[in-house]
Amino acid sequence: MEFIKEDQFLKLTDNIDFFKEFTREEKSEMASLYCNVLMFRTGNYIIKQGDVDQALFVLLSGIARVTKRCLTDSEGPGEALLAKLKTGDLFGEISLMTSRPRATSVVAEGDVIALKFEGKMLDKRNPIIANKVRVRLIELLAKRLEEANKLNKELMKKIELLTGAQYPPET
Repeated sequence: MEFIKEDQFLKLTDNIDFFKEFTREEKSEMASLYCNVLMFRTGNYIIKQGDVDQALFVLLSGIARVTKRCLTDSEGPGEALLAKLKTGDLFGEISLMTSRPRATSVVAEGDVIALKFEGKMLDKRNPIIANKVRVRLIELLAKRLEEANKLNKELMKKIELLTGAQYPPET
């Protein structure tokens, strides 16, 4: 894990949706005061399943994979690939908000630069920045909830087709 310079950070944030409401001065403050701009190499863990912390990450450049430890049929413990993250994606919001252990791991695929927001630091610095981060988090969570509801409906339709049963069952 390495650090990058503030001017590199500012350039990376120019085309990332998460930062659209932040001024250049606010982004500069984030880079210099209470966020870590970190660089990861291929195979480095950005977050590790089971770790406990309160940090949110924004992927500034590169690709990372989200994995979860699981049991495989014949080979014992393994990892399942859940998603691929790209530039601009956020992750780690559940641990930031709940202080629960990490449910998944995120691993760099190639060189990755990520912004790490330490949850404890959000309230100790500029309240305007903290509020903008919270608004972006609310938007993200609302989007993910919509996606989960849509997927749930699709799965219920498939179950109905396979079983002939209606879900939820009528009472």
